[in-house]
Amino acid sequence: MRPLSCAPEYCATAYGRICRRDNGRPLEGFPNGNGYLRVTLSVDGKRRNLFVHHLIAEAFHGPRPDGLQLNHRNGIKTDNRPENLEYVTAKENMQHAIRTGLIVHPGPGGTLAQRRRKREQLKAAKAKAAKIKFRVNGQSELVLALQNLVRSGMSQRKIAEHLSVTQMEVWRGLHGKLSPTSRLWGRESEIRKLAAE
Repeated sequence: MRPLSCAPEYCATAYGRICRRDNGRPLEGFPNGNGYLRVTLSVDGKRRNLFVHHLIAEAFHGPRPDGLQLNHRNGIKTDNRPENLEYVTAKENMQHAIRTGLIVHPGPGGTLAQRRRKREQLKAAKAKAAKIKFRVNGQSELVLALQNLVRSGMSQRKIAEHLSVTQMEVWRGLHGKLSPTSRLWGRESEIRKLAAE
């Protein structure tokens, strides 16, 4: 455990958590709108909401050098272990996000064409999601198929690799929180076949 420079009564752990130094209890992080975890700390007598990954990186890797950004190596925004955090340039961070599928590169055609495609995909996905009527005990067939796959011993990462989606997409599917544009919709039979292998 390493003390935080901005708030010495707190410390950062090698597991990517922020704890109080007096009792060692970890603070509960809460996600912001982009999925990054934040914690509320008392700094100089004032309550401040700070990003967990910034605090962990500063404690284990030192202060962020000018012009660099903080990157999660595995692309999972809630995995704040020191070995998963690195300082990179803005260009490297963008290349990493495109390579890991966190963002889609606009490519030729620019952002206007990309927005048009996205609108069309969203419209088609909403129509497709509205047609899905199979429900078993209030859960969609897709959620049940994914849960059976996990129960059979396959990790979320392996499922994501087989289905060519992100691990976060699999997690959302397991918890029934898929967006209407998810690439998992309509792939229940493919997921059941994967469980049978």
